[in-house]
Order: sequence, then structure tokens, then C-alpha cells
Amino acid sequence: MSDGPHRCLSMRKPWKDAAHAADSSAFSEKEVEDRVTQAIRHDWAMEVPASFMAALRECFGAGDQMSMIPPTIEAAAALRHSVPGSAFVATLVDCAEDAAARGLVGDAALQNIACAALEDRAERSLRHMQEIYQRETNDGRARRVVGRISSPLNQAVSKLSIDVVQSATRVRAMPIARSSGIDEGPRL
Repeated sequence: MSDGPHRCLSMRKPWKDAAHAADSSAFSEKEVEDRVTQAIRHDWAMEVPASFMAALRECFGAGDQMSMIPPTIEAAAALRHSVPGSAFVATLVDCAEDAAARGLVGDAALQNIACAALEDRAERSLRHMQEIYQRETNDGRARRVVGRISSPLNQAVSKLSIDVVQSATRVRAMPIARSSGIDEGPRL
């Protein structure tokens, strides 16, 4: 017997936990939101090193030392090889090239870059979940899971992109509040 389609996901454990929470009506919207936020934060923390963010911040002149010379596309593209093998970093570099082409600088550029890259990761993760749920169950269940995850995911993306701009360091994953006993039950 299967433990559910979320077990088939070829994603990290926080994403499987988020899918499980969204699939089960025993979890409240707040619990689903917490798990989705944890999943996107975990992806960022695992794949985007602080050194890359510091280099990106320097390239776009964010923070106290704002540059008068806008970054070039070549300067943004040069960051691509700083973290080989990271799809998230590659997406961040693509977004940085777009921001450089539009002439964005400073914190506004970093906010734009982080938000666009996080949205891309969120869309890919959501699409992957939907495909697995459609293949393993039915279309209605897949739509319900995606519907329960999409709104909290958009909120998590906007919150995390603000956190990224406020610090050039790695964003730490926050622990999920666990129920302490069997008598507690689900939150109502």
C-alpha cells in the first residue's frame, strides 16, 4: 500500500512534507504555509552560498556602497561559474543578467533578482508536484494540492526575497513547530 503520492516526489524532504500537508485536510492553511515557507527557505539555504550573494551584492552595488556605474551583463554573467552545478544559482545569474540589461542597481536590483529566481523555483516545484499527483492519483486531487500550496508559496517568495536583500548571508531554514503529544490533535 502506498503512503501517498508525495512519497514519489523526487524533491527534498521539506517539499515532500509540504505536499503531504497540502494533500491532507488534517493540516490547516497555516500549517501548509509553514511547510511551504520551510521548503523554499531550505532550497535557498542549500543551494545559494553566502559568498555568491556577497558577489551579487557587490556587482549591483547594493547596501551602503551604491555604485554610480550600472553593472554590465558581462559582470553578472561572470558570476555563473562561481557555484558550478547549482540550478538555483544559474537561475539567479539569468535574472541578474536581465536586471543588468534593464539598468537596475542597488537593493532594488537584488530584490528583483531574488524575487524572480524564487518565483521560478516555486513554479518549477509546483509543476513537478502537479505532474506527480496527476500521474499517481487524479486531476481533481492534483488541482486541490496545487491550490492549497500556490497562495502560501507566493507569500513565502515575497517574504524571502525581502530577507535576501536585508542580509547578504545565507537565509537559514526555520524549524517547523511540532505537536508535542497525541492529545493535542490538529489545530482548529
